[in-house]
Amino acid sequence: MAVPATLWAQQTADVIRGRVSGPDSLPIVGAQITAVSYFGGITKTARTDKNGRYSITYPNGEGDYWLSFAAIGFQPRRFEIKRVADEEVLLADIRLSNTQTLATVRVAASGPAQPPGRSDAANQSDVSGADRFMGSGLLSPEQAGNLAAMAATSPGIQLIPGIDGNPDRFSIFGLDGAQNNSALNGQQNGISNIPRDAAVSTQMRAGYDVANGGFSGAQVNVSTQSGTNYFARSLSGLFNAPQAQWNDRVGQASQYSNVSVGGRFSGPIAMDRNFYNLSFQFDRRAQELPTLLSSTPVVFQSAGIASDSAARLTGILSRLGVPLSASGLGRSSPRTTASVLGSLDWASKAPTSGNAFNLAYNLTYNSGGPQGTALASQTPASLASSTTASGGLQLRHTNYFGSGVLTESMFSATASQLTSDPYLALPGGTVLVTSTLNDGTATARSLSFGGGANATSNRSASVSARNMLSWFSDNSKHRIKLITELRLDQNNTEQAFNLLGRYSYQSLADLDAQLPSSFSRSLNPVRRNGSALVGAIAVGDAWRPNQDLQVQYGVRIDGNRFLTTPNDNLLVLDAFDVSNARVPNGVYVSPRLGFSWLYGKAPQIAYSGGFFPGPRATIRGGIGVFQNMRGPDLVSGAIANTGLAGSAQQLSCTGSATPFVPWDALQSNPGAIPTACADGTSGTVFSNALPSVTLFGRNYAQEQSVRSNLSWSGAVLDNRFFLTANGTYSFNRHQADNVDLNLRTTPQFTLVSEGGRPVFVAPSSIDPRSGLLAVRDARVSSAFNAVTQQRSDLHSHSQQLSVNFSPYYTTPRTFRWSFGYAFLRLNEQYRGFSSAIGDPRSIYAGLGAAPQHDISYSLVYTLANSVTFTWGGRVTSGQQFTPVVAGDVNGDGRSNDRAFVFDPATVGDPVLASSMQSLLSGGSSAARECLSRQIGRFAGRNSCSGPWTTGNTTLRIAFNPARIRLPQRTTLSFTVSNPIGAADLMLHGDRKLRGWGQAPFIDQSLLFVRGFDPGTQRFKYEVNQRFGSTRAAQTTSRTPVVLTMQMAIDLAPSRDWQNLRQQLDRGRNRGGVKMSEAQVRQISGNFFPNAMSMLLQNMEELHLDRRQADSLATMSRRFTKLVDSVWTPAAKYMAALPKDYDHTEARRRLINAREIAVGYLLEAAPNAKKMLTKGQLRMLPPYIANIIEPRYLELLKSGQAGSEFAFFF
Repeated sequence: MAVPATLWAQQTADVIRGRVSGPDSLPIVGAQITAVSYFGGITKTARTDKNGRYSITYPNGEGDYWLSFAAIGFQPRRFEIKRVADEEVLLADIRLSNTQTLATVRVAASGPAQPPGRSDAANQSDVSGADRFMGSGLLSPEQAGNLAAMAATSPGIQLIPGIDGNPDRFSIFGLDGAQNNSALNGQQNGISNIPRDAAVSTQMRAGYDVANGGFSGAQVNVSTQSGTNYFARSLSGLFNAPQAQWNDRVGQASQYSNVSVGGRFSGPIAMDRNFYNLSFQFDRRAQELPTLLSSTPVVFQSAGIASDSAARLTGILSRLGVPLSASGLGRSSPRTTASVLGSLDWASKAPTSGNAFNLAYNLTYNSGGPQGTALASQTPASLASSTTASGGLQLRHTNYFGSGVLTESMFSATASQLTSDPYLALPGGTVLVTSTLNDGTATARSLSFGGGANATSNRSASVSARNMLSWFSDNSKHRIKLITELRLDQNNTEQAFNLLGRYSYQSLADLDAQLPSSFSRSLNPVRRNGSALVGAIAVGDAWRPNQDLQVQYGVRIDGNRFLTTPNDNLLVLDAFDVSNARVPNGVYVSPRLGFSWLYGKAPQIAYSGGFFPGPRATIRGGIGVFQNMRGPDLVSGAIANTGLAGSAQQLSCTGSATPFVPWDALQSNPGAIPTACADGTSGTVFSNALPSVTLFGRNYAQEQSVRSNLSWSGAVLDNRFFLTANGTYSFNRHQADNVDLNLRTTPQFTLVSEGGRPVFVAPSSIDPRSGLLAVRDARVSSAFNAVTQQRSDLHSHSQQLSVNFSPYYTTPRTFRWSFGYAFLRLNEQYRGFSSAIGDPRSIYAGLGAAPQHDISYSLVYTLANSVTFTWGGRVTSGQQFTPVVAGDVNGDGRSNDRAFVFDPATVGDPVLASSMQSLLSGGSSAARECLSRQIGRFAGRNSCSGPWTTGNTTLRIAFNPARIRLPQRTTLSFTVSNPIGAADLMLHGDRKLRGWGQAPFIDQSLLFVRGFDPGTQRFKYEVNQRFGSTRAAQTTSRTPVVLTMQMAIDLAPSRDWQNLRQQLDRGRNRGGVKMSEAQVRQISGNFFPNAMSMLLQNMEELHLDRRQADSLATMSRRFTKLVDSVWTPAAKYMAALPKDYDHTEARRRLINAREIAVGYLLEAAPNAKKMLTKGQLRMLPPYIANIIEPRYLELLKSGQAGSEFAFFF
């Protein structure tokens, strides 16, 4: 279910406060105030005190309420109050009249009940406008519920796919995914997926409320919706089959089938007090695996592998006795996913009490084998399966004290486990294969075989508590709150990465001759057990000097203490004058300030007494500090790599030091796996079993952003369009980087042919046959391998401008659209250790890799009131990338070297010259344009740019169930994922695809090292002819065209029947007074709204002429007479019902009256609509606009209006 964005915008309580006075401004004591939530129908009451003041608390606020005021001797009043700009207090003062004159109302937060997209609140909920709501509307059905994917639907935010069973992440302002976190109801939780039918509000927070913290990027918050007085029972399913997937022959090798079933059940346990809400989803997916054994020649061609090379490799492996597959692994890989999200709410029996409890829970499970499209370079035996499971419980308590104090407390516990198991327990192997392909290009690819390298078990748990104590001033202009948080995180990881070792070979001939170029392995499994205590205290105030201006300010103090620290290695202290036992405990201060200013009055008429149209526009902004607070995973590397006995130990053997053991012996005798190099662990520089050390710098601090924004939102061009513009600047401090303290950065020679590239090892430390380096003679201390110091002395600047623009709809249109644009410029610092050409310790600055331009759009068209087409997608500028060398050529021990762009006219190696010239003349346009600018010099960091992409495109086709004779309250829709790819297939065929709708993988490796000539001191390179290529024929990555069938059924009673039954049950099966016949007649307007009467009530605002007014009055009288004729006998029957009455008969009478009344509206509505001018129609609020729209009335007549299946709206 897609919950409206303005609904349940936050998980905290809603507090409604105000003062009731008489015409003489004196307080009215004992006046009764009744609040009814707009969407849930939950009723709460209060009475005024001696000062005429009252307070009503909704523990899980909706943000939209109707208030009724009654006092003896005064005229009763009723009006709506609604959050507009995330007000901390919903303030409603009223002056009652004891005459027929109207009462005076002052509402500090009010506005119309609008559908999604009608106001800026649909995309921003906080005071400053920096937060934004997220939804699954632009995602493929299979991604619905993926929180990172939902966040990435916003322009300027990039999705970071998860690997090895880890969840997806996202990047905002160009920052890495580790600077974001996720929360459930405002409390950090680690939740990453939710059922697609879950009734929740999902929000990406980057605003200035000091109650939210622990991130320097953004926080994705999931607010669970409480159950309401209305029952909701629905089931949904989606289905994919290979027969409904279209792709070229490469993509067809990875087709899949998928079945998903989900649902939601919610409703009252005890009316107005206790509720339940449960959603679930179960998926089963099976995908074909195009591995080295099963891939077709066309797949190998796209992967850059010659088919005969693959065949030769499998033949060699079979002769050597290396298993190609493993038990339990077939040609397809199944995956099972399940998720549950729910809540229970219970409150005090006293209707005036704010005392309430909520229990929220979530469970996820994911298990299966590898799935993907880039497996053609691996044998099945080298793959691994993964299983993840996570869950959490959260108990919340809310209590409001009469003294103006609100307390909200939370306690939660979460746990998760991730395991990864290789299919085959055997050393792994890689072989570098050069292939000449059918298109004439030469490529080098690394192919994997043997056993899987990574066996991991990760268990984490967290226990946290949070309290927010709020005090409201008597005039309700201040809400001062004190927030305290405390969290204990534990993480236990047992990682057997490369525990059995891995051989590498420079060619198939070397593999056939069993001449490996290197061997590496972990000598012991790594156990990383850590715990950390994270706490925060914050003080803030929401100051509202008047009803249009709100200022939010405060300060937050975050602190952490790692309870598990690395064991101190005194040898490290002696060698480098730095302790490896230090961990970055710290206290961080984050001041923040945000504001919102509402000005003007929206040009909308009222549809009911008390309706307030909201502001003309809103200006928001703020400035503040955001501090990242990571858990024990931050220090896990330092704990595991102390250099002491029992810490991580690695063996690395290169060239002549590589030990030889026949593969058949390795399989039959695991004890034969080498534990030392061929010449002993330290016989030559090519043997290395020295321990590595990871430690923190003295001034290390976690990431921090100083951020400011300013936004404007409102209707423009005579209320025709709605515009939101937001500018953000972020100064990102303490960005993490690594420095190898044990690297001697004095060059031992330079590569003259590569612009004088410094090399930190002697020529004798480079294996001539393979070009692999041994870095031992570049070490400062011979007792250690790399000594990695983690530092945080880099910074970056992010500048972003985002615009959202759409027509301002008040009536359902045949064609609708919306547009969004974001421009991002990221300037960042970096060290040579991450992108090297000179001294790796030096700090440089340049543009980041994030795309600068990001456009999103949505198009909706309804055909003949029968089918609705929704097309949504994004257009993104190219990703920046850097030409690199595949390997280490400067001797710093890292594969981080930028490539030198050789000039074919001057380079001494004729083979290299020919290959480079071939790439410059026949490579991709991105490669040619990038390299031709840099001939004869080092490639610049992020100097190349990929093509614009049109990803995340979907076409949804939804059918009007009444028109295709589906069972009532059942919906059917089809979604085409990547319809632009379908156009590519139809126009160009599967052999000449242009790559439309694809997100291409860009190969950044320009050069492969093939050897070293010690005499000339030159590396021997092979040019990758597919460098920078994004051609569909040169990659196996595909975004297929997929047709997904979706079906949903609503099993709950219709909303109008539930509404009527709640009224009839008062004084019968629930508390309250039984309605009289006159009262039953009066509620007819709830079921049969008279649109003509509403229009007449606003004659002056609409500027109705005499002809319009007379025609509407005639239609109004006819409708009123018709409703009276059918509802009066029904009201008489219902008023006389006994305690245990026949629900079926009462419902039948409602349906009969509804069909007659709405049937008349179906005839009259088109005429009423035609009478109004376009300008008058733009002034209508959605409520009136809908009930003169035939499509809506058809749903109203069938009882579906107001349910989640009203698919037109």
